[in-house]
Amino acid sequence: MQTLQQISCSTRLCSQCDHTFTSIVGDSDLASFARSAYVPASAAEQDALRGGLSNLRDSLSGCELEIAHLERTLGWLRQQRALIEETATNVEALLAPVRRVPLEILGEIAPYTLPDSWFQRDRPPGSNVWPFAQVCCSWREVALGVRWLWAQIRLPCNGRGQTIGDDALLEAVSTYLQRSGQYPLSVTSFKTTHDNSQGNNDPRVWTELWAHAGRLRTLEVAIPERGFSFPPQLPMLHRLFLTDLSSDRSSTVSIDTAPHLQELELVTMRLSNTSVPWSNLQTLIVTGEVQGPDIDVLRSCSGLVRLHLLRYERQPNAPQNIRPVHFALLRKLRIGPAAVRACPLIIAPSLDHVEFLMVHQSNLRNDRIDEEDIPFLVDLLKPVQGLTLGPLRNYDVEILRAIISLPQQLKTLHLTILSTPIHRDLVRELIFHEANPAFTHLVSVGFTSDLDLTWKNDDILLVRRLVESRSAHSRGCTPLERLTFRYSHGSYKHPLDTDYERGIGKLRELRISASPGVEFVVSLLGAKFRVVG
Repeated sequence: MQTLQQISCSTRLCSQCDHTFTSIVGDSDLASFARSAYVPASAAEQDALRGGLSNLRDSLSGCELEIAHLERTLGWLRQQRALIEETATNVEALLAPVRRVPLEILGEIAPYTLPDSWFQRDRPPGSNVWPFAQVCCSWREVALGVRWLWAQIRLPCNGRGQTIGDDALLEAVSTYLQRSGQYPLSVTSFKTTHDNSQGNNDPRVWTELWAHAGRLRTLEVAIPERGFSFPPQLPMLHRLFLTDLSSDRSSTVSIDTAPHLQELELVTMRLSNTSVPWSNLQTLIVTGEVQGPDIDVLRSCSGLVRLHLLRYERQPNAPQNIRPVHFALLRKLRIGPAAVRACPLIIAPSLDHVEFLMVHQSNLRNDRIDEEDIPFLVDLLKPVQGLTLGPLRNYDVEILRAIISLPQQLKTLHLTILSTPIHRDLVRELIFHEANPAFTHLVSVGFTSDLDLTWKNDDILLVRRLVESRSAHSRGCTPLERLTFRYSHGSYKHPLDTDYERGIGKLRELRISASPGVEFVVSLLGAKFRVVG
């Protein structure tokens, strides 16, 4: 019996000739013998197996040599393939249609390729990578030619208002200034927990910026404890944001030569400690406390169109009859609960819209508007046609109704930061009744919230009653024209037929806004609207 059968196995190695590799292998019986208790008995059989094993080892060595040769050849082929692919890519690049796009058009396309991080507030100069600028030399020149991109500079600062500067930041700021050409500059700052080894305010950065003071259009500065020096002239400055980080809030700022300054925002910065061309201002935002001397400063702001006041503190020794402040051009006013008692001092015959910050938390205080504040609003709100109220969490309808009843011709009402999709009690008040008419000029109602809200059938029924009661068929009130919902989340799924318009009365728009990917549809139980947004 021959245990090792001589079976020939051949592999052709060349397609152009008969070069093959041939070896002897065993059959299936050999595998069966190897896995059994069989023992070769005769010396002849053992010698045959030993001779076959020697031949197999020689064949194995020869096979490994052939494999090594083929692998070397395969490696050379792969290298050649990479060269071919690179060559093809270069040829395709030469034939690409984008090469025929004029550079001025390419310059318009370039900003759309910016990474999202480019516009994040906490990204200092030089911290972003723009792949577009790394394609080729000509594309890089195009990227560097988009001046407005390099004119936005954000400076990191610590909690003391000190600019965290190092050589890398200084170099990045210098590069941005150079690339921005003569484009108007926007310089802002953001707080960061990171600090450099020195931990001080690097004056080199601001020295570099002040050399371009004539181009500054927007400037945001946190005034540190030791103060801050501004250049004598800021001829193009349009917007200025100041934050006082001194321990006693006593920092002073004087910018007398800023003829184009129109918007000023003061965060914990006293009005009376600030000197700017007040008569030029169109927007003034004061988040800190306003006291007696600050009222005198407001008298100089004769051109204001927008005013935000969050806190007002009447000093104990202040005169009882403080002279009112006249704002002939004021159109929009934002009032915090701690500033309501300053409203009798504001005379604004052109006032069109007032936004009430119903709850304001600061310095561990939770300020709210209550019934005692309503008399301070009577004269101010008479000419107003639009109101925004919020946040409305835990607010009783009596106070809300008292506020919205003060305007003589309220046309628009917007409610923000609700704990429910709508303020149900207030919507009930807005439903029109011919026997007891109220808010007869109302044409637009809106709701906004940043919470994850769930609509219930009661909410839908109330909205439908509101729409139907203020339709063109109702007598004694102006038909409702717009109903707006803006929510970051929403969960009420109901089919809404949008194939045609059939509003109730004049209402043609049901505006719905939600986060991307969130299905949010409101059906007014059969009423069909054109969905906008």
